[in-house]
Amino acid sequence: MLMKTILPLALLLFTAANATAQWNPSPGWKDSYAVDGKCYCDSNGYDHNLDSKSADTPIGRLNVVQICTDIKNALGSGSQDGRIPYNDIQCGHGPANDAADEAGCPGRVDIGNQGCNIKGPKWDLEAVYGDNTNPQENPPVPETGSTSASNNSGDSRFAVDNNTNTRWTTRQNQRPGQVFQLDLGEAQTIGKVILDSRNSPGDHPAGYSLSTSTNGSDYSVAATGAGSEGMTQINFSDRSVRYIRITQTGTKSNRWWSIHDINVGEATANPIDNGGSNLDRSNWVMYASNSNGDTSKATDGAASSRWATRETQRDGQWFEIDLSKSESFNKIVLESQDNPNDYPRQYTVLVSDDGSDWRTVLTGTGSSADTTISFARQTAQYIRIEQSGSDNRHWWSIHEVNVYR
Repeated sequence: MLMKTILPLALLLFTAANATAQWNPSPGWKDSYAVDGKCYCDSNGYDHNLDSKSADTPIGRLNVVQICTDIKNALGSGSQDGRIPYNDIQCGHGPANDAADEAGCPGRVDIGNQGCNIKGPKWDLEAVYGDNTNPQENPPVPETGSTSASNNSGDSRFAVDNNTNTRWTTRQNQRPGQVFQLDLGEAQTIGKVILDSRNSPGDHPAGYSLSTSTNGSDYSVAATGAGSEGMTQINFSDRSVRYIRITQTGTKSNRWWSIHDINVGEATANPIDNGGSNLDRSNWVMYASNSNGDTSKATDGAASSRWATRETQRDGQWFEIDLSKSESFNKIVLESQDNPNDYPRQYTVLVSDDGSDWRTVLTGTGSSADTTISFARQTAQYIRIEQSGSDNRHWWSIHEVNVYR
């Protein structure tokens, strides 16, 4: 009886070990594929911690998900015919995942266990990121009155030579982390930066974060948003600035980021669009995260009435306007003179065509009872202003709101 008990157990252990050694992968394991000699990613969720892994690229070590996104943006998806599937991202020679049950077969998955440990071609990362051998994700502080950049830094001077026929450009597709820096030479009061890319259509930044500093080491974010075709105007509250850092936050397929000319000035000046008339408010419908029943008080023409959050300012409060039809505009003014401390400490402006899909226009900081928010011209039906700051004493109030074309 003892032998009968032991033999089946031994046989079971042997069978389990043998099964572990004899993998039988299937095409459903696919996370990457090769076609026409190039490798592409095709992962549904990056399982088993694959999304936490990173790999070396010509512009530094990047997360696997970012690399796969950049490959698709730069190279597309390749032909549908002749694709060879691989588990993990072994097509590309990226890192394998951490799953013990897949460690024996991280290779080709369409020919059974014969494909284990067969890798496809390497990622063509030079085609995606260029051939930078010593990338500068954070470029050095520029010398007095000069410029620097994370990419193609030697040409950064062309962005300030007052010649729109020359340019600084990344010489690679737009991706997050690209940086352009400017030293004004001395501290100046500014509230506006204008990036001119009119001679390179499509090369405006997909997204940006603009930070300022007085000493070249301590930076604070002044504005974020998306660029505009031709001219990108970035507005923020007037402040003392010597150093300006513009960081690319978006991704754009088959487009470099170019600056032919860069100009700075105070927020009160607006060379892109001076003046303009306010939109008709009679058919507006407004909503809010707080005190929704009082929103009409923000357009009743009485400075003594107001919409207010009726709680201290905190992240997540919002005020929304349905213009009733699609309109073009480039400025919003929030007035709170009767409660001068109730201006938004920080704000984000978003617009939408349908009230569901929103796109960010810019972020900024309020500093006075009249908050004037200027930006590149937008066309939309819906406007949402989100409170992204905080104040432990004051509400956020709008006595009157106007939108200008």
